[in-house]
Amino acid sequence: MKYNLLFIVLTLFISCQKKETKQLPTKKRTEKPKKETPKEREVIEKASTDTIVLGDMNNDKIIDTAFVYTPPTLKTIDEKGELLYSFGCVDNKCFNKIKFSNNLPDLYFEDSVWGSVDITEDIDNDGIKEIVFCPSWFVSCWGNLYLYSLKNNKWKEIAKIECNRCGDEKLKTHIKKIKNSYYLIGVKREDDGCRVEDKVKIQFN
Repeated sequence: MKYNLLFIVLTLFISCQKKETKQLPTKKRTEKPKKETPKEREVIEKASTDTIVLGDMNNDKIIDTAFVYTPPTLKTIDEKGELLYSFGCVDNKCFNKIKFSNNLPDLYFEDSVWGSVDITEDIDNDGIKEIVFCPSWFVSCWGNLYLYSLKNNKWKEIAKIECNRCGDEKLKTHIKKIKNSYYLIGVKREDDGCRVEDKVKIQFN
């Protein structure tokens, strides 16, 4: 009887030990959440060249053309590919280089992106018409307008004035003859911040 009771106790003890040492179920591995696709990204707008028909610059009865180089710029687009904003040039090199279809020298201008050019009358009567150049930038419609004349086979800045570069008028309309003198027409800023019409006399000396 004693042996039977001992056998029953040992059996219960071993059974309890097996239950206690039973391996717990392992937790399932959870994968890391995937990163969301950014809603905007920066891309490069390739360099381009605008073709502008000017007219006869050097009195050879041939229509001349200007080729205005625009540098590669940086722009930010959304996930649909639509433009959010544009600012900055690749390697911070913002400039325009203007070539002409004739043998006249190039015009190089720094700190500009989408520049535009036009020709005026031959104000100094040297056989080559003067150039009006308007640089453009990423922000603001306000900037300077420049008048260049060819001197010693180089384009020389003769006059400049502030203007609204977002206007639709032709650049040559900023040149006006008043009595016997020529003026570059633009604006100036008053002390109160307002802009009023202004003019600069064109002088070649």
